[in-house]
Amino acid sequence: MSEMFETGIIPEDSLPLFMDLLTDNTKNDLEEDNDCVCLGLTLGGRSCGAIAGVLEDEDFFRITSFYVIPQLRRMGGGTLLFDTLLDGLHETDENMVVTMEFSDEAGSEAEALMAFMDLMGIPEADESGKHGIIRYTFFTE
Repeated sequence: MSEMFETGIIPEDSLPLFMDLLTDNTKNDLEEDNDCVCLGLTLGGRSCGAIAGVLEDEDFFRITSFYVIPQLRRMGGGTLLFDTLLDGLHETDENMVVTMEFSDEAGSEAEALMAFMDLMGIPEADESGKHGIIRYTFFTE
């Protein structure tokens, strides 16, 4: 592929280009002016992925969105987004706790997220699977 992925904080004026890539929870956080961090992934200047979340307190971050368009998966964009987020959080707190939850009813999207987390070496949390929720909790280390 001749073009390279780029990632960075999504400026407020560019948020409309990424809204289809964010979950309803993230959109609600943005509307309610919660301290939502949104990183975008672009390829050739076009939005193709996003990761977002909320700093719950000084050492706990909750990922609320993580998505890369299907035709560009397994090309390094998701890893770039994930690593960029974790690097930024690590600068804030060397041992920040990060959590991500999603419904096991999300079908192929849930399977894709589970495969990605497995590839990254992050196991499901022990309480995962209760009430139809898949949960990952880990440190930025």
